[in-house]
Amino acid sequence: MKKLLNFFLSVVILLSVNTCAYAASSDEMDTSSEYKYKITSESIEWKKFVSHQEMVDACQLSDNEIKKMSTEKLLSAYLNYPLLGDMYAYSTTEAGFNALRKQCNVLDELLSRKDTGKAILNKYKSVELYDLNTVDSAAFNAFIEPSALEILAAQPEIIDNMDNTTFIALNDAIYKKCNEKSDDVYSATNCLYYITLNEIAEIHPENYNHKRVNELLSVHPSKAISSSSADYNWNYTVKTPKNSSVSVGVLKSGKELTSAEKTKCNDYIKSQYPGASYISSATKKYNCHSFAWYSQSASNKYWMNDPSKYMSDGSYKKSGFKVGNMIYYKGEHSGIVTRIKVGYAGCFVTSKWGLYGVYNHFYNHCPYSTSNLSCWEKA
Repeated sequence: MKKLLNFFLSVVILLSVNTCAYAASSDEMDTSSEYKYKITSESIEWKKFVSHQEMVDACQLSDNEIKKMSTEKLLSAYLNYPLLGDMYAYSTTEAGFNALRKQCNVLDELLSRKDTGKAILNKYKSVELYDLNTVDSAAFNAFIEPSALEILAAQPEIIDNMDNTTFIALNDAIYKKCNEKSDDVYSATNCLYYITLNEIAEIHPENYNHKRVNELLSVHPSKAISSSSADYNWNYTVKTPKNSSVSVGVLKSGKELTSAEKTKCNDYIKSQYPGASYISSATKKYNCHSFAWYSQSASNKYWMNDPSKYMSDGSYKKSGFKVGNMIYYKGEHSGIVTRIKVGYAGCFVTSKWGLYGVYNHFYNHCPYSTSNLSCWEKA
């Protein structure tokens, strides 16, 4: 009996050692460049999340895991990030990327790698474009993959780390693919590389590699005009209640979202933010600040990047959670308090999410940080 027990234990130990060895060797042999998140909007857990922070927390990778990942796998983690579409919910493309960088914790490492430019080039050259016959079947992240790569490629860290050969090849690939995009499918997501370059030059000139980017724009002048301001005519202003002027833009003809983009935008919010109630469809005509501070009419035609004048000229004064008050997510978002629910710490808000549609949502069930909120009532 004792011999039999010893034999049994030996077998168990041997199997355990082999299992551990197999797991270790599997990790070592895992050369896949594809990263898949364990929890996504398809997961049961996701549908139970009540705040944006819970969604973000569920998508975090450990620092140790990130350091061990190949650059190609890090790039995949960025492209497959469940909340990748959040960066289109802001007034500018670069503001959206910077907000995404705070929540997608693979980005800092990806931006620091010397070979990220090459990884972007290899991925971008093989990326799929859709036409009217194929776009309906495209998943959201796959649909925006070209523009997500373009936004990443425009970041100062990527440009500074690339050697000249890779830089020229990547720019040639982007120029070619942007020209290949179907006008019936791509509008807002047509050439975000050039838009992002121009936004960085305008907003953060200290991060702008003038020499390299100016060389690029001189090589492809037809694309150089696709700047952040090209989609809008900014020769307009609206007035605050105290008669201060606020700069706004009017969308130029032909720059509105395509039908395909509107559908993808609406579907993204529906799947990622199940607690948000749809009010109206995606549009580039107006944004959150214009909706909250200027007009909630569907005929609103103004895009407003900076609503601070409404708060600084005495038109509004600080207040609390009260129906009808403005709620300001500092530097990111504006909305209108629409309901206070007894027993809830917070309020329900109606707001427009960048180029996405208008939604009614709990104040923290949206793509924006709630770390610096303020409420304002008309003075």
